[in-house]
Amino acid sequence: MTESTERVMALTNACFISYRHVTDERIIVDLENALTKEIQMWVSKPVYRDVTRLKGGQFFNNALARALCESVCMIVVYIPAYFSAENPYCAREFRAMEQLERKRLQLLNSSGPSQHGFIIPIVCRDMQGVPKEIVSRRHCYDFEPILTRGSKLANDKQARIKIAEIARYIRDRHTELSALRQDPCQDCAGLSFPTEAAVQPWLRKIHSAPARFPLR
Repeated sequence: MTESTERVMALTNACFISYRHVTDERIIVDLENALTKEIQMWVSKPVYRDVTRLKGGQFFNNALARALCESVCMIVVYIPAYFSAENPYCAREFRAMEQLERKRLQLLNSSGPSQHGFIIPIVCRDMQGVPKEIVSRRHCYDFEPILTRGSKLANDKQARIKIAEIARYIRDRHTELSALRQDPCQDCAGLSFPTEAAVQPWLRKIHSAPARFPLR
């Protein structure tokens, strides 16, 4: 097996879907199916979604952290409760991926400049309420107008265009990481999520940011 083949195989998942558990997860399942269908046209890696999460830190374990680390990108399914201070498991995933992103960008910068991040927010509700720290740094896909129409994503033209764009973006990041001389997943076995206590100051910071003017 060549060095190049080992690098590619280290990236197990095309993306990791980070989402807040809700009673009716049909939207999450629909999004997962639509992403899987399109991503498989570009990258021969699966979409990862943990289906056992319920509350708080019940589901946090080394296997989940490793699945995140071995994913090319993280898809953030944003709703207003995503960054909950009471049950901050999504915040813990987000902060862990920010740490991974910084390491990956450092590796990529050593082989050439890269300005492309590895966190992709898909906003299901309240685009104007997305924390300023996120929306000012990342392109956020506004799916609320699509989802409130109630149609399947596969049947909605706008949704198909956005999902195809996301899939191509993930393909491009996969290509960049696979070309690195150093394995971007070499430390995945030791990855752990930050504790609830560790993310609370950051959550207070993003929730206390001043409100923005309405988007034009």
